[in-house]
Amino acid sequence: MTQERILILKMVSEGKLTPEEGERLIAALEGGGGANGQAARINSIQNLLSQASRDVQKGLKKAGEILRNRQRDLRKHIENLTRKKGETESNVHRTITIEVEEEGTDHDSK
Repeated sequence: MTQERILILKMVSEGKLTPEEGERLIAALEGGGGANGQAARINSIQNLLSQASRDVQKGLKKAGEILRNRQRDLRKHIENLTRKKGETESNVHRTITIEVEEEGTDHDSK
């Protein structure tokens, strides 16, 4: 079995080509000689490349969506961490202020 046939059958099994498209491509490969056979082969290969290009574009679009969603999630996480850091710093400052005030009150009463 030729590499081309294996590739076509694999693409059919992956759903990248319909069985009819695969059959046409294999027929074009086997069509062999003559100008008509050569033209059919070229046409079939162009169709195959067009389908592969569409599949790549679809995959890139999906990958872009995933990356944008992940970027959004990371930004939210960073914002939450920054907010929590600010709250923690504020709480530490408040605690120190209260302790200093309490020490001053205790010291004044003695």
